[in-house]
This record gives sequence, structure tokens and C-alpha cells, in this order.
Amino acid sequence: MSASDQGMGAFVAPRSAAGMVSDRQKSLNTRYVPPVMESVQKLSQETQVYIFNVGPWEHKQQIPGHRYTIPACKEGKAYSEPIIIPGIFSTLYPQDEKTMKRIDEDGYQVALDIIGIGPGLAPNNALTRYGVAVSRQWPPTKEEVSKAWEALRVGELNTLIAEANSPWRRVHRRQSRPSASGTCRRRGCSRKRRQNAPGWHAPRRTRRTTSIASSAASR
Repeated sequence: MSASDQGMGAFVAPRSAAGMVSDRQKSLNTRYVPPVMESVQKLSQETQVYIFNVGPWEHKQQIPGHRYTIPACKEGKAYSEPIIIPGIFSTLYPQDEKTMKRIDEDGYQVALDIIGIGPGLAPNNALTRYGVAVSRQWPPTKEEVSKAWEALRVGELNTLIAEANSPWRRVHRRQSRPSASGTCRRRGCSRKRRQNAPGWHAPRRTRRTTSIASSAASR
């Protein structure tokens, strides 16, 4: 006589039982997610936006519920591969214990938020200074690429050049400055230039020099 005939039920292996318990817990914790209408999906695809990069640095950005890695621009390329953002950007939030709420936002504004442009965001922290930009079409236009390069040049590249030149400028000023004795530390500095340098004074005559000049005049 089998176990089912005796009313004992079928035997369940421990691993199978654990899986059944896990599936049951997931079903109890699952919230209803409202579907997206087909027309909304189509419009979102037609209006999607693109984040691209003309700089040599990779950037990792995060907004609530989403993480993005903006790739660096490869050598020899005008811009990087894009990060595609839907034109209608949806984010799900728990409304209650059984339902999720969908909030839709403008994809272009979300793309600007990702690169650090928007209300409450410091302009100096925006990724535009590193060559990151947003385009409504792909590939981006020449004007958009040129503008991204200009933002990179004015932003991070000029800062790096200034930092690289600052030690040389300090050394150059120190070597060109006249010393207290009136001699120029820089090689090839003429006596005339030393005399015209600020802070230079002619050496005072000593008593011995004065007496020798007086005796020479009396002769």
C-alpha cells in the first residue's frame, strides 16, 4: 500500500520543500505592477535620448533605482558609445503592501540629472567639464560634439594644464628674482640688468677705498 493510499501524502525531498517554501514566500511578497501601454512604449522609443562622452575618462553615475556607467571615448574616436535613456522614464515605487506605483518622467531631464545638470545640483560637479553631453538623436550632430569638446577644453583640460604649469612657474620666478647681494641667480644676466632690477643697490665704498682715492688725488 502506498503512502498516498494510507492518507499520508507524497514524500517531498528536503531540497524540493525548500524551493516550494521560497516560491510561496515570493508569491506573498510580490506586488502588482501596473502594465505599460503599447502606445506609451512606442512613444518612449521614438523620443529616447543618448548620453555620450568625448573625454578619456569613464564615469559611474547613480540615480534612485538606477546605476549607469558612461564609457570613455576610445582613442581615435570622436565620441563614445551611448547610454540610451527612454524618452518616457518610468520608476516603480511601493504604493502599499500589494501594489507598485509607476512614476513617469521626461527622459531628457533624467539624462541631464545623470550627468549632474539640474535644480539643486552644483554646476562645478557636472560631467560636462569632462566632455559628457546629451543628444536627442544618434549619432550626435557635429555642433553637439564640438560643444562637448569645448566644454572639456574650458573645464578639465585647462585645469590640468594650469596644475602642470604651476610648479614650473614657481621655480622660474625663484630663479629670476634678484638676490640680496645684487647678483642675479639666472645665468646670462648682465650687470646692467642687475642694476635695473628692483631691490639692487650699488656696493658702499669702504674706508680703505676712500683713503686710496684721496692719496691719489693729492699726488
